[in-house]
Amino acid sequence: MLERALALDASFAEARAAYGFSHWLMLEQGYSNDASWLYEAEGQLYQALNANTNSALGHYALAATYLCQGRKELVPAEVDKALKAKPGRPTAVHWLAHYHRLNGDYEGAAEIWGELIKRDPLFWPARTNYGDVLLQMGDAAKAVREQQKILEQAPLNFFAIRSLSRAYISLDKLAEAQSVLDQVHLVDSGNYHIRMSRALLTALQSRHEPASMAIDDELLRFAGANALRTFDAVELFSVAGQTAKALEWLDRTVRNGDERIDWFQRDPLLSTIHEDPRFKRIIESLAHRRPSATPSRK
Repeated sequence: MLERALALDASFAEARAAYGFSHWLMLEQGYSNDASWLYEAEGQLYQALNANTNSALGHYALAATYLCQGRKELVPAEVDKALKAKPGRPTAVHWLAHYHRLNGDYEGAAEIWGELIKRDPLFWPARTNYGDVLLQMGDAAKAVREQQKILEQAPLNFFAIRSLSRAYISLDKLAEAQSVLDQVHLVDSGNYHIRMSRALLTALQSRHEPASMAIDDELLRFAGANALRTFDAVELFSVAGQTAKALEWLDRTVRNGDERIDWFQRDPLLSTIHEDPRFKRIIESLAHRRPSATPSRK
């Protein structure tokens, strides 16, 4: 439909921005593992903003694209432009919360997502990410409750299913995690987010030897294509006992702008690499180059 709109009017900025955003969705929502979707999204969004520099959709979609490309330093400026174009747009500050989370500023991210939930309790992206950040702050039980609230309203929401299974894993409730993943609708069973969650659970249940069977090239291509998902491969290799691969992907995660030092050191799924000298070097290097401050919260 967007292509038809653009065929009628190639300068229709909002249609162009939505078209670019739909490309981003293909990768970030787990329907594809092809990184070229992000670069096509970026090109389309540049065209939209050339046609209308005040397109809020164009700016916040570009912020989302930058995050997935590992270019988080460009996010605050795009969010600021989106908010100036359309003040109070929840989807814009949502990406600023992701920016804070990647910086290890869990309180900043939780504050933004918590405020979005107060304004719109049914805005599920805020709630599922709020649950994720609560998990990383050490409150897995509360994280479970947040994901359950989403599933009460939308039982087939596979993002909430993925996050709920991860929260159960943190509580060492593998049977519950399996039960949750078994609820995924057949049409979403091939989604890369779900496949990654199942691979992690398989690795935990089988421990080491058969676990490598759960790690396939298609999953790794997905993790490598999206900076928001690169860390998933670190956990997967760590649980599978493949230390060298886990550390390789941790280095890649950090180079993509993920600076959650506290979580890297506390995540129980990384226990197999926590004492490795290479892990400590990565953490020390990150601590030295980590910015001392982040932009103010919106």
